[in-house]
Amino acid sequence: IGINAAILEYRGIGFAIPGNMAKSVLSQLLSKGEVARGWLGIEARDLSAALSRRFGIQVDNGIIVLSIIPQGPAALAGIKVGDVISKIDGHLIQDSREALRRIADLEPMKKTTITIERAGKTLDTVAMVQIRPKMRSQIR
Repeated sequence: IGINAAILEYRGIGFAIPGNMAKSVLSQLLSKGEVARGWLGIEARDLSAALSRRFGIQVDNGIIVLSIIPQGPAALAGIKVGDVISKIDGHLIQDSREALRRIADLEPMKKTTITIERAGKTLDTVAMVQIRPKMRSQIR
């Protein structure tokens, strides 16, 4: 169940915001006057067979970290380029879409456990979630 956000009438295609996301946004707007989304400061993509071979990865699920914002939450937690994030806050991560949703749902200024796969080993690290920075086009 969701809330219609846009409809392409000539194509009959509708876009909706999931009900649980709308409920979370409404709750934050009422309690804080704004929506704060979690941020770890990584760029990642789905783990493909080609990337698994390139980086010598032995796991089937997760996202591979392609870049890290210097001094961002992930960097300070010791996450490195080439690490595979397999769990966020105890939840298995299957793809980048799920990871983005999980990260955004994390409460800023709280610690979260991130499970990574590095060099054939599974490691847990703790990151301090930050508020997602505003996009440059929004800052004027």
